[in-house]
Amino acid sequence: MNLDDVVLLRGWINNIEWTELDSQLPEAGASSRKRIKDLRRQLAMKARFYRKPELVELWLGERGHTETWQRLALTALNNLNSLAEPVPALEQSVNQWFPEPVCAALPPKTKTLADVVDLLEAVFAGDSPLTEALKPVLKKLTGFLISRLYPWVIEDLAWITIPLKRVKFLRILKSFSPYETKG
Repeated sequence: MNLDDVVLLRGWINNIEWTELDSQLPEAGASSRKRIKDLRRQLAMKARFYRKPELVELWLGERGHTETWQRLALTALNNLNSLAEPVPALEQSVNQWFPEPVCAALPPKTKTLADVVDLLEAVFAGDSPLTEALKPVLKKLTGFLISRLYPWVIEDLAWITIPLKRVKFLRILKSFSPYETKG
Protein backbone atom coordinates (compact mmCIF):
# COMPACT_ATOMS: atom_id res chain seq x y z
CA MET A 1 0.00 0.00 0.00
CA ASN A 2 1.48 3.33 -1.01
CA LEU A 3 1.69 6.44 1.14
CA ASP A 4 -1.26 8.15 -0.60
CA ASP A 5 -3.47 5.16 0.20
CA VAL A 6 -2.39 5.14 3.86
CA VAL A 7 -3.07 8.89 4.14
CA LEU A 8 -6.50 8.44 2.55
CA LEU A 9 -7.41 5.60 4.92
CA ARG A 10 -6.15 7.51 7.95
CA GLY A 11 -8.35 10.43 6.92
CA TRP A 12 -11.34 8.13 6.57
CA ILE A 13 -10.65 6.54 9.97
CA ASN A 14 -10.45 10.01 11.54
CA ASN A 15 -13.82 11.00 9.99
CA ILE A 16 -12.47 13.65 7.62
CA GLU A 17 -15.19 14.99 5.28
CA TRP A 18 -15.59 13.21 1.92
CA THR A 19 -14.96 16.42 -0.05
CA GLU A 20 -11.62 16.84 1.72
CA LEU A 21 -10.73 13.19 1.07
CA ASP A 22 -11.64 13.64 -2.63
CA SER A 23 -9.24 16.58 -2.83
CA GLN A 24 -6.42 14.34 -1.57
CA LEU A 25 -6.65 12.03 -4.59
CA PRO A 26 -4.08 12.69 -7.32
CA GLU A 27 -6.56 11.89 -10.13
CA ALA A 28 -9.00 14.69 -10.89
CA GLY A 29 -12.61 13.58 -10.50
CA ALA A 30 -11.69 10.36 -8.70
CA SER A 31 -13.95 9.17 -5.91
CA SER A 32 -12.42 8.74 -2.48
CA ARG A 33 -15.41 6.58 -1.50
CA LYS A 34 -14.64 4.05 -4.22
CA ARG A 35 -10.90 4.09 -3.48
CA ILE A 36 -11.48 3.60 0.26
CA LYS A 37 -13.94 0.78 -0.43
CA ASP A 38 -11.30 -0.94 -2.61
CA LEU A 39 -8.58 -0.40 0.00
CA ARG A 40 -10.80 -1.79 2.77
CA ARG A 41 -11.44 -4.91 0.68
CA GLN A 42 -7.70 -5.30 0.11
CA LEU A 43 -7.06 -5.01 3.83
CA ALA A 44 -9.81 -7.53 4.57
CA MET A 45 -8.25 -9.95 2.07
CA LYS A 46 -4.83 -9.46 3.65
CA ALA A 47 -6.30 -10.02 7.12
CA ARG A 48 -8.04 -13.18 5.88
CA PHE A 49 -4.75 -14.44 4.40
CA TYR A 50 -2.95 -13.89 7.71
CA ARG A 51 -5.84 -15.51 9.60
CA LYS A 52 -6.97 -12.44 11.50
CA PRO A 53 -10.79 -12.72 11.37
CA GLU A 54 -11.34 -9.84 13.79
CA LEU A 55 -9.56 -7.52 11.35
CA VAL A 56 -11.59 -8.86 8.42
CA GLU A 57 -14.72 -7.80 10.28
CA LEU A 58 -13.19 -4.43 11.11
CA TRP A 59 -12.46 -3.60 7.46
CA LEU A 60 -15.71 -4.98 6.06
CA GLY A 61 -17.89 -3.50 8.80
CA GLU A 62 -19.20 -0.01 9.33
CA ARG A 63 -16.92 2.88 10.19
CA GLY A 64 -16.90 3.60 13.88
CA HIS A 65 -17.02 7.05 15.40
CA THR A 66 -15.47 6.45 18.81
CA GLU A 67 -11.88 7.08 19.79
CA THR A 68 -11.55 3.42 20.72
CA TRP A 69 -12.59 2.34 17.22
CA GLN A 70 -10.23 4.89 15.66
CA ARG A 71 -7.28 3.64 17.72
CA LEU A 72 -8.13 0.04 16.84
CA ALA A 73 -8.45 0.85 13.12
CA LEU A 74 -5.20 2.83 13.02
CA THR A 75 -3.36 0.04 14.84
CA ALA A 76 -4.84 -2.56 12.47
CA LEU A 77 -3.87 -0.46 9.45
CA ASN A 78 -0.29 -0.13 10.69
CA ASN A 79 -0.04 -3.83 11.57
CA LEU A 80 -1.45 -5.08 8.27
CA ASN A 81 0.56 -2.57 6.27
CA SER A 82 3.76 -3.82 7.92
CA LEU A 83 3.10 -7.41 6.77
CA ALA A 84 4.30 -8.64 3.41
CA GLU A 85 1.76 -8.54 0.59
CA PRO A 86 0.25 -12.00 0.19
CA VAL A 87 1.27 -13.84 -2.94
CA PRO A 88 -1.03 -16.63 -4.03
CA ALA A 89 0.41 -20.10 -4.49
CA LEU A 90 -1.44 -23.07 -5.93
CA GLU A 91 -1.05 -25.13 -2.76
CA GLN A 92 -2.68 -22.51 -0.49
CA SER A 93 -6.11 -23.06 1.01
CA VAL A 94 -9.14 -21.38 -0.56
CA ASN A 95 -10.06 -20.18 2.96
CA GLN A 96 -7.02 -17.89 2.91
CA TRP A 97 -8.27 -16.04 -0.16
CA PHE A 98 -12.06 -16.18 -0.30
CA PRO A 99 -14.83 -15.25 2.12
CA GLU A 100 -17.02 -17.96 3.65
CA PRO A 101 -19.91 -17.64 1.14
CA VAL A 102 -17.54 -18.32 -1.77
CA CYS A 103 -15.91 -21.26 0.03
CA ALA A 104 -19.35 -22.68 0.87
CA ALA A 105 -20.35 -22.58 -2.81
CA LEU A 106 -17.32 -24.63 -3.85
CA PRO A 107 -17.57 -28.42 -4.05
CA PRO A 108 -16.29 -30.11 -0.85
CA LYS A 109 -13.22 -31.53 -2.61
CA THR A 110 -12.04 -28.03 -3.61
CA LYS A 111 -9.57 -27.22 -0.85
CA THR A 112 -6.66 -25.41 -2.55
CA LEU A 113 -6.20 -22.78 -5.26
CA ALA A 114 -4.99 -25.58 -7.55
CA ASP A 115 -8.34 -27.29 -6.98
CA VAL A 116 -10.11 -24.05 -7.97
CA VAL A 117 -8.07 -23.93 -11.19
CA ASP A 118 -8.97 -27.57 -11.89
CA LEU A 119 -12.64 -26.89 -11.18
CA LEU A 120 -12.76 -23.88 -13.49
CA GLU A 121 -10.89 -25.81 -16.19
CA ALA A 122 -13.49 -28.56 -16.01
CA VAL A 123 -16.41 -26.11 -16.05
CA PHE A 124 -15.07 -24.07 -18.98
CA ALA A 125 -14.15 -27.21 -20.91
CA GLY A 126 -17.66 -28.58 -20.39
CA ASP A 127 -16.35 -31.62 -18.50
CA SER A 128 -18.20 -30.61 -15.34
CA PRO A 129 -21.59 -28.92 -14.97
CA LEU A 130 -21.86 -25.45 -13.48
CA THR A 131 -23.89 -25.98 -10.32
CA GLU A 132 -26.44 -23.43 -9.12
CA ALA A 133 -24.38 -22.81 -5.98
CA LEU A 134 -21.31 -22.00 -8.05
CA LYS A 135 -22.98 -19.59 -10.50
CA PRO A 136 -23.05 -16.55 -8.17
CA VAL A 137 -19.35 -16.89 -7.26
CA LEU A 138 -18.01 -17.73 -10.71
CA LYS A 139 -17.22 -14.09 -11.49
CA LYS A 140 -15.33 -13.70 -8.20
CA LEU A 141 -13.33 -16.90 -8.80
CA THR A 142 -12.34 -16.05 -12.37
CA GLY A 143 -11.61 -12.43 -11.41
CA PHE A 144 -9.29 -13.61 -8.67
CA LEU A 145 -7.60 -16.05 -11.02
CA ILE A 146 -6.99 -13.40 -13.64
CA SER A 147 -5.94 -10.57 -11.33
CA ARG A 148 -4.09 -12.33 -8.52
CA LEU A 149 -3.15 -15.90 -9.37
CA TYR A 150 -2.66 -15.82 -13.14
CA PRO A 151 0.30 -13.36 -13.17
CA TRP A 152 2.15 -15.45 -10.57
CA VAL A 153 1.44 -18.71 -12.38
CA ILE A 154 2.88 -17.24 -15.56
CA GLU A 155 5.94 -15.82 -13.81
CA ASP A 156 6.75 -18.61 -11.37
CA LEU A 157 5.77 -21.97 -12.82
CA ALA A 158 8.04 -23.84 -15.17
CA TRP A 159 6.05 -24.46 -18.36
CA ILE A 160 7.33 -28.02 -18.57
CA THR A 161 5.54 -29.02 -15.37
CA ILE A 162 2.13 -27.66 -16.40
CA PRO A 163 -0.16 -30.31 -17.92
CA LEU A 164 -1.35 -29.62 -21.46
CA LYS A 165 -4.92 -29.12 -20.25
CA ARG A 166 -3.72 -26.35 -17.93
CA VAL A 167 -1.80 -24.68 -20.77
CA LYS A 168 -5.04 -24.61 -22.79
CA PHE A 169 -6.90 -23.14 -19.82
CA LEU A 170 -4.21 -20.49 -19.31
CA ARG A 171 -4.54 -19.54 -22.98
CA ILE A 172 -8.28 -19.08 -22.45
CA LEU A 173 -7.56 -16.89 -19.44
CA LYS A 174 -5.02 -14.91 -21.44
CA SER A 175 -7.75 -13.89 -23.84
CA PHE A 176 -9.45 -12.14 -20.88
CA SER A 177 -6.26 -10.87 -19.28
CA PRO A 178 -4.00 -7.87 -19.90
CA TYR A 179 -0.96 -9.90 -18.85
CA GLU A 180 1.57 -11.25 -21.30
CA THR A 181 2.61 -14.90 -21.17
CA LYS A 182 6.03 -16.46 -21.51
CA GLY A 183 6.81 -19.43 -23.66
